[in-house]
Amino acid sequence: MSNNATILVIDDELEVPKILAHLLEPEFSIYRVGTGPEGLKIVSVVAPNLIFLDLNLPQMSGTSVLKRLREEHEEIPVIILTTYGGIHSAVQAIKLGAVDYLEKLFDNQKIKQVVRAVLKRKQDVHDLPNLLGIVGESSQIKPDGSILYNNKVCLPPLDVWV
Repeated sequence: MSNNATILVIDDELEVPKILAHLLEPEFSIYRVGTGPEGLKIVSVVAPNLIFLDLNLPQMSGTSVLKRLREEHEEIPVIILTTYGGIHSAVQAIKLGAVDYLEKLFDNQKIKQVVRAVLKRKQDVHDLPNLLGIVGESSQIKPDGSILYNNKVCLPPLDVWV
């Protein structure tokens, strides 16, 4: 995990991004936008290493934003952060490609642990081809970052499951 990784928070509430910034800065650079369209637009500019996404957003639902992010920026991990958590929406978010789903009444240490674990996993996926001796544009490297090695798809494990 590189120092000063960038985190984008897409949330219409001001308080949660402030809390995240307080918890995670200066180790991470935090950017915040209040709507889905703003988030989709700024992703290409900021190039975040991780995105926190609220499900209940004005103008465009968090689910719709997640779908677009998976289509256009599948390499960026997305953590759903919502006030109105439920099993159905959690399952839907994970099926759509979110790496985690947390309620906004979160434990501060847990947030730090999850962020570090997700970013470490992303870095591990990036480093895996070199560790396996796969270089260049190999057919073994899949678009989602997974590696086909000995006819098995490999992904490094997350250190933490929440």
